[in-house]
Amino acid sequence: MKKRHVVLIVIAFIVLALFAIVMGVGTWLTRGLEEMAQMQISDVDLSSLSDSTYPGNFKGYRWSNSVEV
Repeated sequence: MKKRHVVLIVIAFIVLALFAIVMGVGTWLTRGLEEMAQMQISDVDLSSLSDSTYPGNFKGYRWSNSVEV
């Protein structure tokens, strides 16, 4: 009976450790997403621009994006 108790404690510890790791990775992956979703991008007057390709980039938190329009 004592050996079974030790095995259950070890299994519970492993499950809790895996849960903590998953929660930590999930928190890291979603850090800054809400702030990025709420970000306001100002309007651009396209009539004042000549036809061309315009590069742009953004870096914030762990996210970075590049575009050419």
